[in-house]
Amino acid sequence: MSKVLHKLGDALPDERPLLSLQIVESVAKCPAGYRLVNRTYDEDADAGLMRQNGLFGKKPSHYICLSKSEGVPGYVMDGVVVVGEREPAPAGYSVAGRAGKRRLCTRVSRPSAAPRPAVTDVIVCSKMRQAPHGFLLAGEINGKMVCYKVSGGSADTSPTHAPNDYENVVTDVTPDANRRLRPAPERPPKLSPLISDLNNLNLKSPGAEFTSDHDYEALSPAYQVRPARAAPRPPASPAPTPAKHKGPAPLPRNNYQTLGWYDSMEGVPLVLNPKLRGLPDDHVVSFYINTSQI
Repeated sequence: MSKVLHKLGDALPDERPLLSLQIVESVAKCPAGYRLVNRTYDEDADAGLMRQNGLFGKKPSHYICLSKSEGVPGYVMDGVVVVGEREPAPAGYSVAGRAGKRRLCTRVSRPSAAPRPAVTDVIVCSKMRQAPHGFLLAGEINGKMVCYKVSGGSADTSPTHAPNDYENVVTDVTPDANRRLRPAPERPPKLSPLISDLNNLNLKSPGAEFTSDHDYEALSPAYQVRPARAAPRPPASPAPTPAKHKGPAPLPRNNYQTLGWYDSMEGVPLVLNPKLRGLPDDHVVSFYINTSQI
């Protein structure tokens, strides 16, 4: 039974009054018995009130810590307000923490001394410029709105906001309020004149003229299915070029030389002297030998 009551108590909102509030520079410095407000109420982003230079760029710092068990015995928190660095704290308030040039002040009192509703929760909003439903605005710190919630949740009983501070524009029906209202915009014209103008253009749908399944091929009566002239012939493919082999170029066929360079006998055919024709082979050989020896 105790476990069921414990789970039920965790699911229900904690309406116990706050006893103490602090501002710490980092998440690791949150004291024991305090709850860290490290996420924003509207965007679930980092709720750091400032950004300081770190090793890898700027990082968030200065977080609000709340406690419902640590504080002055017999006193509860009944007011939260944000003031400037040079502004004096309101009467009965004390500075609970600083974040840059802004100071967060709180007020505590005995529950039986004054019938003020106690503060039960404090949140931080990053995008909202007004307090969400059920919360009251304490002030702005470096672009982030600090809001708090009282036990009654009514602005009429708020210790820091009077009922005359808010303007109800819905129920304000005074003549001055009516003069401030802008007239309603004129109603746009109906579509019937536009439709009649389109009908006067005598536009015919493609389905009224073409009933085949290939209506997209005939967009208009003047559309030519076949071209007026024949298509040009495709260019002839070039003849294949012979493969080139690596190495020196071959010698011409009418060349009788055996050396790799040119000489004076280039192009002269080797013909036997007519005087030597008809002689025996031994005389020819001896003749060549004798001539080579000379």
